[in-house]
Amino acid sequence: MRNDGFNIEYDIVNTINGKKFIDLPNNLYHMVKEIFGKLDDSKMIFAYRVDGFNKADIAIVADNVTKYVSVKTARAEVVHQEHVDTFTNFLRQNGISDETITTLLLFHFGDGTINGTGETRHDYDYLMYTYKDDLAKANIELNQNKDFILKCLDRFVFAGTENQTVPAEFIYHGDVKFGVTINRNQLKKHIERRSWLYIRNPHVGPLHFRPHARYHDKEVKNPEYLFKVDVTWVNMFSDIDYISSRYDM
Repeated sequence: MRNDGFNIEYDIVNTINGKKFIDLPNNLYHMVKEIFGKLDDSKMIFAYRVDGFNKADIAIVADNVTKYVSVKTARAEVVHQEHVDTFTNFLRQNGISDETITTLLLFHFGDGTINGTGETRHDYDYLMYTYKDDLAKANIELNQNKDFILKCLDRFVFAGTENQTVPAEFIYHGDVKFGVTINRNQLKKHIERRSWLYIRNPHVGPLHFRPHARYHDKEVKNPEYLFKVDVTWVNMFSDIDYISSRYDM
């Protein structure tokens, strides 16, 4: 059974595919216009869903040009997930200190270790209090360089990891009837304009780092989940809505 996100993606594709530009519903007409610019009204538009585990969810084709779109549907959403080892390797390769990486690992596993071998896993409130000074210091390092924030946005939102071969060029938040569209350039302007140091959670820009499962006071049903990092865009809907109305593509 498809989840709601998949259903929305298929609805968008089926509503666009094989239609003339002028015949698209008003919302999707404006979405296609924002992506391609003004097209001839009689231009045929095609769309298909991108298979596999990629950042792009759908492809839209006009004038033999293909544009790739990531479709988002929730107010906040996990935009990326990967193994904690490849996650920390990415940070290390981009100059993030071992001290900051250690802090992130202590928060991730929540058991007093950096590898998940501790006997007692603590909850979020305990960890935020215990490591508050270390997290504040880590967040400064993670957010002081806007180029690094953009590298993170590329990895976690647009391009993905090495095994994700179809990057997204645009983010569309919505469904067939209503939605907003932004591209990387708009998000770049937003990142450069803002300071991100007010957020207490471990984060880079608007993206928060969380364990996929810490199993605090719960039986460990899937040990692999202990070693996966979720990257969550907490205020995704409000951010995308703000960005779309204030920055040109």
